[in-house]
Amino acid sequence: MIIEQTIVNDVKGSAFEAKVSSIDSSNSAKLFRILSGLYSDIRSSIIREYVSNALDSTVKSGTNEPILVDIQEDKLTIQDFGTGLSEEEMFEIYINFLTSTKENDNSAIGCMGLGSKCALNYQDSFSIISTKDGLTTHYLYFKNENGLPELNKLIQVETTEANGVKIVIDIKYRDSDYFYEAVEKQLFYFPNVYLTGYSTYNNDSFNNRSYTDYGDFYMNKENRGLNVTMGGVIYELNSNLLRSN
Repeated sequence: MIIEQTIVNDVKGSAFEAKVSSIDSSNSAKLFRILSGLYSDIRSSIIREYVSNALDSTVKSGTNEPILVDIQEDKLTIQDFGTGLSEEEMFEIYINFLTSTKENDNSAIGCMGLGSKCALNYQDSFSIISTKDGLTTHYLYFKNENGLPELNKLIQVETTEANGVKIVIDIKYRDSDYFYEAVEKQLFYFPNVYLTGYSTYNNDSFNNRSYTDYGDFYMNKENRGLNVTMGGVIYELNSNLLRSN
């Protein structure tokens, strides 16, 4: 997603001494803690951020393969069959703060370079499996002893499998129902997402969801709520604040 920037006041002159601000690398852990505080509902954020990344990759690749979300009592798996990530791309995206491959792409949902790291606010580590051009690589992403994200390449093997990325996160005790709720809330209007897991009822309810499309506006047929979406992400509208012209 491209974010427009406008310089409100640009003052320059020969009499001024100018220095450009920067971030002290020794304070990277502090920066990560500050950025981590942006997620008020971490379970919903995990679902939204990683499925958004999966959708962006799927759209970019041109494939029609569905994004798979699987919720077990102890594990969450999100898998796409999009472009996949090379080793260079993995280290660029997951190690650098605020680095995104989507800053110049208005068809993409993300652009801030934060979502890929959000699961570290829920667990101290999780697994990433990326398949790209005949190679499948397994990574462990974790917070190191300094509180900073660290990415370890574990193993790489040749494969005939399709490109794509799989995220595997351990679910805390009795948290699986909350992730089901997060899927229903965050992904209701996401296209081409298929849910599996231990709850057949929740799987069927989500996979058979229906809504009316009014362009940028959507009406959920079950609760009659009016929502506006951007890239599938829901923003609920308060009907009490809407006024007719």
